[in-house]
Amino acid sequence: MVFVPKIVKLAVFKHLFKHNSLAIKETNRTQEVPQITYFNEEGAEVHPRNLYVNMIMNSLQSRQYVKDTYAWGHHYFLLTADGEKYIRRELDIDATVRPDPCTKQISEKPVEERRQREGFNRAPREERAPREERAPRAPRTEKKE
Repeated sequence: MVFVPKIVKLAVFKHLFKHNSLAIKETNRTQEVPQITYFNEEGAEVHPRNLYVNMIMNSLQSRQYVKDTYAWGHHYFLLTADGEKYIRRELDIDATVRPDPCTKQISEKPVEERRQREGFNRAPREERAPREERAPRAPRTEKKE
């Protein structure tokens, strides 16, 4: 059993809630996980050890709060719906706050401006010529065996 400091546990939970996933390289357990940062007692920015993050994620996986996928030397942890509820309780986050990947991205440009961008040159349906006036297609040739 490994003692994991509470500040490390909260930092992992914050990262997991914000990104809805976590990728850890399977390496030496004394190395650090550079994606996650927290501030220690002196106020310096620190990365948690791989051993701590691994133990936290194994604990969450055993309770089915995260789903683990292993490929090419990396563990990919995805947060489940039950895991999201658990982390909300642990971090005391209300239900109105959503993780970043779950929020819908809305373009700030109006539809007309988006149509003018490069590679989107198709005219609206009303402005196109009727099918009879367009150039005819080449006839299909069927292969005979």
